[in-house]
Amino acid sequence: MGKSVYLVPFSGGLDSTYLLYRSLKEGKIVYPFHISIKHKGEDRWKNELKSVNMISDWLQTYYNSFYIKYGSIDFSSFNVGYDTDQILLFSQKYCYSLCKRKDINNIQLIAGAVRDDDSIFHQKRSSYGGVGLNFLLWNSLIDSMMFKADNENLKKINRCIVNPLFDEGLYKKDIIRLIPNELLDMIYVCRKGNNCGKCNSCKKHKIALEESLNE
Repeated sequence: MGKSVYLVPFSGGLDSTYLLYRSLKEGKIVYPFHISIKHKGEDRWKNELKSVNMISDWLQTYYNSFYIKYGSIDFSSFNVGYDTDQILLFSQKYCYSLCKRKDINNIQLIAGAVRDDDSIFHQKRSSYGGVGLNFLLWNSLIDSMMFKADNENLKKINRCIVNPLFDEGLYKKDIIRLIPNELLDMIYVCRKGNNCGKCNSCKKHKIALEESLNE
């Protein structure tokens, strides 16, 4: 009998680290992947990769079956979109490689957004009713794979992104209380470099830390 597996985009940040940790703890079969997305004049990818490696090493001590797939995309000479676009493109390639395996009968992409990301985009990306942007994204990914995979294989790919942390109403302050302290010390959240303390991600993380301590 085939198994259900979950693709986990893993940035090394707070939300995706907790999602990966929780999924493993719940016994889910996960296929995490990290993409080093390189833009001109930015070294953020190096810090993210360092965090991903440390967190992966920690998880491997508790979950022997843990394995992560790495990718790298260099956009230094192009003016293109940022993280989400590239993650979805890599998800497409990863889905195709997995859907050919006979021991897998269902492939799901699981997202790590939380309620602090309460924008129209994230609301539509959430799994409420299986409609919205998530449905359109998966349709486009599946359409782009049609020339490579037969219909039987394509049936294995679930079109709706699962977004459990967002759907459960969790905020970053909640994640900080739930994640092991060892992992919390390893994450990298800065959007610029070396935990600048000034970018939106650093500010959000600081506020979340303060709120988690005060409640």
